[in-house]
Order: sequence, then structure tokens, then C-alpha cells
Amino acid sequence: MRNNMKKFSQIKKNFSENRRFLGDGYYRLVTGEFNDYELEIATAGFCGDFSYHPKIKFRIIDDEIQPYFLIDQLANPMITMDASTTENLIYLEEALDQLFDKFIEKIEK
Repeated sequence: MRNNMKKFSQIKKNFSENRRFLGDGYYRLVTGEFNDYELEIATAGFCGDFSYHPKIKFRIIDDEIQPYFLIDQLANPMITMDASTTENLIYLEEALDQLFDKFIEKIEK
């Protein structure tokens, strides 16, 4: 996985737990305990709910970003994945790289 600490720093400065609609979805960064984070793009449902497209949970340990869970409720079929295998971890790392790029793109516009 690319070292995304610089990108994450930019995202952290520009996004918070408040969802922001930026044209193609609602963007949000949730800060949890113990250096855990959730990065999501969501779409609004008819009843005030949100569907993740996607939401990735990750933690930072020794300046290394480690994704450990993904859910994409709009993928067909829906995707839920954890980092229990090497194959899953590779998928999560690539998905998080792409999600970071989407957030950075919104910052730069």
C-alpha cells in the first residue's frame, strides 16, 4: 500500500463527522478511539437513511495505515469484507487508496 499519511492528513483537515454533500455523495470522516477511523461516501435513502458506497474502517499504527473492514451497500452484490486473508487485505488496501484519491479530488476542486 502506498504511504497515504500525507493524503490522510489533508483529509483529516478538511472532513469531519458531519456529512458534506459534494455532488456525487455525502463525504465523511469519523474519528474513533485508539487511532481508528472510518472514511465513507454515502448516498441518501428515501427515509433519511444512508447507504455506504463505500465505507472503510482503518487504524493507524506507527504511522502506517491499516485498513481492516469495508462495506459497500450499493455494489451488486453488496460487499462486506474484513482483513482476514492476504487477498482481502490487498483488496482493502487498493480500495482505501482509491477512496483517499476521491476525497483528495474533492478537496482540490
